[in-house]
Amino acid sequence: MIKTNIETLLRSEKRSQVVIRTPLIPGITGTVENVRAIARFISAIDPEVRYELLNYNPLAPSKYALYENLEYSLTNAKPFSKAEMERLMQAAREGGVKHIIME
Repeated sequence: MIKTNIETLLRSEKRSQVVIRTPLIPGITGTVENVRAIARFISAIDPEVRYELLNYNPLAPSKYALYENLEYSLTNAKPFSKAEMERLMQAAREGGVKHIIME
């Protein structure tokens, strides 16, 4: 369903307003293979798509304290270094994305 919704957005008249974002979670979404696969998918629909790579936010654990019975499992996760972010950005380029935004 997510892929269908992305495709619908990127084929719509509002496509120039769309930014696809990937929150980079170490070992989960923040891998070269994952970023490259997402980039291939979105650039095949719209080669001019804007793609934003969001570095891991270490403040996430504090949100879990607000909810009962939720345990934060990424206790040792840290934001990606500049070099690691550059490597992920290169993976997005290799996947065909031309317009990459890096936070």
